[in-house]
Amino acid sequence: YQVSSQKRDKVFKDVIIEQYHHKCAVTGVKYHLENLTEAQAAHIISKSLKGSDDPRNGIALSRTAHWAFDAGMFTISDQYEIIVNPKAKLASSNKFPILDMDGKPIALPEDEAYSPHPEALEWHKKEVFDKFMI
Repeated sequence: YQVSSQKRDKVFKDVIIEQYHHKCAVTGVKYHLENLTEAQAAHIISKSLKGSDDPRNGIALSRTAHWAFDAGMFTISDQYEIIVNPKAKLASSNKFPILDMDGKPIALPEDEAYSPHPEALEWHKKEVFDKFMI
């Protein structure tokens, strides 16, 4: 039987956002009012590159953190700590706190079974973080 991609996407989003209590795992930013939530369910291995909707391939990120993660400005270690790309620090910036978060732990989901999968994090490091600004 088949499930539409819209339903899969909604389930993925709902699980991730609920597990992280509507809060960015990196910045701690939270805004939630009824159906309005600032945090997004981000894929670690992007859907466009055949990343799955398995919740272990996801993390709740603020819109800015999501953009920075997808660009490779930072990644997440196996110990669930933020690793800021040294090249990202060369940019002109103002009020961009992610650049100062190197070594800080991320918030993990309520149920550890939904924690980011080490293989997905390793893929992000090799395929996104290591290729930042190449």
